[in-house]
Amino acid sequence: MEPLPPPETRIRQVTALFEGLADTYDTSDVAFSGPVGAELVRRLAPQAGERAVDLGCARGAVTFPLAEAVGAEGHVDALDLAPSMVELTAGEARQRGASQVEVVLGDAVEPPLEESSYDVLASSLLLFFLPEPDVALTAWRRLVRPGGRAGFTTFGTWPPAWRAVLDVFDDHAHRTGRRSMTQAPEVDEDQEVTDFLTGAGWSDVEHATLTHDLVFDDLDHWRRWSLTTWLTDVWMRSPVEEHPEILERIGEVLEGTRGDDGRLHLHLVVRYTLARP
Repeated sequence: MEPLPPPETRIRQVTALFEGLADTYDTSDVAFSGPVGAELVRRLAPQAGERAVDLGCARGAVTFPLAEAVGAEGHVDALDLAPSMVELTAGEARQRGASQVEVVLGDAVEPPLEESSYDVLASSLLLFFLPEPDVALTAWRRLVRPGGRAGFTTFGTWPPAWRAVLDVFDDHAHRTGRRSMTQAPEVDEDQEVTDFLTGAGWSDVEHATLTHDLVFDDLDHWRRWSLTTWLTDVWMRSPVEEHPEILERIGEVLEGTRGDDGRLHLHLVVRYTLARP
């Protein structure tokens, strides 16, 4: 396996991944990022008139629920490092008439934002992409006003079917020796997330998990969806000539998830973490 690249290289790699995904990201008919973002905002309970920030906003799965919650009298800054994500999300804000939303190009590890200026900070499914989560979390804490709160989502324990799918990719990726861009310091368990947060000065850390049901018509539906998500990274790790074999093996796994409705049901566990500065 190739050595882990330095943090600045990993940030460039992740940026390139999501820059390439921007046009199709979150455009699938599979309900995933939207429900996850909406649930995170529900747990944060933003109030009308508050100032909020969404770090790693992508196409706005958290941004727009935040904007709805804080209303026209509030404000939401949405930050992303991929220029096309910023452009597309800003365009969506204009289309929605969400004048309280400002989409900002910038690095979430060192956000170009004013300190102590937000009542609510949110970041969904970002921490495991960061090469140094502790550095980012320390910077993020400084953005939140005293008495404010923050919410994060990460993946929980992989259910057996998901673990089997990822094992298929890992098996083929080992032949190339290429590391996944998501292979950051471990944030798989509650205690690991707690340790990162408390080490960065956060307090009152609370976790809850929710299982989301991702529903697919068939194997090709899953394949097309996967190529609009971070799973593009694991596809890229594997030799192209082996993709048909990978898909066949994954199809065998997914067949075991077929429900009474005849569709494939992949359960995905998401951890919702709340904390205070």
